[in-house]
Amino acid sequence: MRRVFLTIILLLVLTGTTAARTLYVDDDLFDCPTADFTRIQDAVNAASSGDEILVYPGVYFEDIVLDKSLTLRGVDHPTVNGKKNGITVKAAGCHIEGFHISFCELAGLSIESNGNVIAHNIIEKNKYGIKLQRSSENFIRENKVLSNHYGLYLCEASKNYIYLNDIINNTDNVYSCRSQNWWHSPGRVFYVYNGKTLENYLANYWSDHRHSDLDGDGICDTIYLIDGEDEDYFPLVMPFENYEILSAPEIVPTPAIEEQQSGTAAGGGKEGRGDNPMPTPTATPPADGALTILAILALLIGRRRRSALGGMPCRIM
Repeated sequence: MRRVFLTIILLLVLTGTTAARTLYVDDDLFDCPTADFTRIQDAVNAASSGDEILVYPGVYFEDIVLDKSLTLRGVDHPTVNGKKNGITVKAAGCHIEGFHISFCELAGLSIESNGNVIAHNIIEKNKYGIKLQRSSENFIRENKVLSNHYGLYLCEASKNYIYLNDIINNTDNVYSCRSQNWWHSPGRVFYVYNGKTLENYLANYWSDHRHSDLDGDGICDTIYLIDGEDEDYFPLVMPFENYEILSAPEIVPTPAIEEQQSGTAAGGGKEGRGDNPMPTPTATPPADGALTILAILALLIGRRRRSALGGMPCRIM
């Protein structure tokens, strides 16, 4: 009797478990004549959580809504021209990669859920390039966000990692309201810049920033202020395509960052400000004894502040 019971349980488990599928979309069936769908939303509707949707080159005139956890991957950057929002992400745990999203009345990408990955997209000429609202623990990396009204728009969206993006020539490159995020890689990155192999945190390229770089590490000497709430501590001197990434830290579900410091002289004048946490940059040789003294003072101040805060991370507004 016990064996029969166990067999029934096993059959029920196996019946309820289905392998993830890959669905194919091609608007004109030219690149993939055997594609399952010609519209992306039709594939989304037919998919189950955990499936991957592979989209071939073409122009897709539709508003796409992801209401289940899916991987949406473009081949050679197919174009999405949405009437309102190009792609709206309502389900948690989605991965969107490799799209060209443009000419949407509202947002190119509207993120309304948590724990998503947005990577390698070109987002241009929308009202909002990437919009995050009440959304956290997302990883937004290696996207080109250009010529939108708002490049990045964040409202009550905190604990997101936003790094290695090119934010170029938007009317307002970034708007952040009641949001605190990490605008740099989750950890130090080994990279090659201008023929030199280096290790440091890497952040974003901002077209409206002053791109001075006295120590030649590819990171600006001054931080980039984001609407008075956040700072990009390691803004890039050049667009991210000019950096060869040799190894990067693994993505973790919840941002794990070192506690707040007031700043350091080790990074060639790259300092932290406000109440946000700042990771310690890779040390570079000081130019003279004065910089060494400043570094020691900064370290002592940082320790005193950490002690006063009791080890708590930055306050989320």
